[in-house]
Amino acid sequence: MYSMSRAPRFQAESLLVQATRTTPPSDPKKERIDWDGMRRNAYMLGILPPEPAMFDPRRRKRLAMVLKAVKDNDIKRLMEIEIKEYNSSMKVLGRYRDICVIALQARRRIGDIE
Repeated sequence: MYSMSRAPRFQAESLLVQATRTTPPSDPKKERIDWDGMRRNAYMLGILPPEPAMFDPRRRKRLAMVLKAVKDNDIKRLMEIEIKEYNSSMKVLGRYRDICVIALQARRRIGDIE
């Protein structure tokens, strides 16, 4: 009798989803961001998403606040940053902040940070 299972073994690398910008085949000019993939990577492996690329000068101050809190691994300060999602730039920043919180909590759960 063959005792070993023929099922594929679980590997964390197989769960790693490309967290890069993807372009849909219908419109090559528009970029799409894979938020679900980044959220999955953040939760499972504690991977921080790449920082948002395009921001107008008025919103760079808020982005800098978020990036500083992420760099300091400060979940409480990240959650205290108020982000009103009234346009697409702020929605991107809100999603980025939320995924960073998930990643930092996962790192804390895994034991990478205190």
